[in-house]
Amino acid sequence: TKATLELRSPRGGIPRPIDVDIVVKVPPSPQADLKRQYKNLLAEIEETKPKLRQLEVLQSELTSMQKAYHDLKEQALRMSIEQDAQKSQIDDEIQKLKISNQD
Repeated sequence: TKATLELRSPRGGIPRPIDVDIVVKVPPSPQADLKRQYKNLLAEIEETKPKLRQLEVLQSELTSMQKAYHDLKEQALRMSIEQDAQKSQIDDEIQKLKISNQD
């Protein structure tokens, strides 16, 4: 706010006008502060959305890799069991041949 004051000398005389600026500081209302905080939070949310999407993609890829690893582990176990069974069968055949050769 602008105002004009007139200063008079104590001895009398002509009053001199002086222009002054009056600044009144009013503390911000709690509502204004809450609105500012709300806007800041919305901005932060918008900034984190791309990172969240990236994390979702990485989580999906990790889940796929874990499933593939689990499937490979099961396949390796089945192959190992089959291999052990074949080895046992071959050992049995060799034993039978040794016994039949001794006769």
